[in-house]
Amino acid sequence: MATTNNLKAYSDRASEAEDRLERLETLMVKKEDENLELKKVVKELQSKLEAVQEKDRLERLEALLVKKEDENLELKKLVKELESKLEAVQEKAGKEAEKLQVENAKLKYRIVHLIRALEEADVKRS
Repeated sequence: MATTNNLKAYSDRASEAEDRLERLETLMVKKEDENLELKKVVKELQSKLEAVQEKDRLERLEALLVKKEDENLELKKLVKELESKLEAVQEKAGKEAEKLQVENAKLKYRIVHLIRALEEADVKRS
């Protein structure tokens, strides 16, 4: 009877161990399912994160492009302003050059007449 009791106790423990093993296997299958679900969620979140990062990068690039375009417009305005000032200076220099040419012609005319007057004075003296 002791052997039967030992055998019954062993059988009960084995049965309990099998039950625990079955519960653990069931729990493990549930955890694997949960892990698969979590992996799907992580993949979705990574995709969303990448999309947001790409959108952010594009927005920063667009902002940089707008800034460069604004700088370009500013530079174009400065170039136009400088060209306008250059034209004004060139016009002023042209007018000044014309005045100097007129004055130079007058002086040459006077020199010619002074030389002629000197030559006439030399002739009268001789």
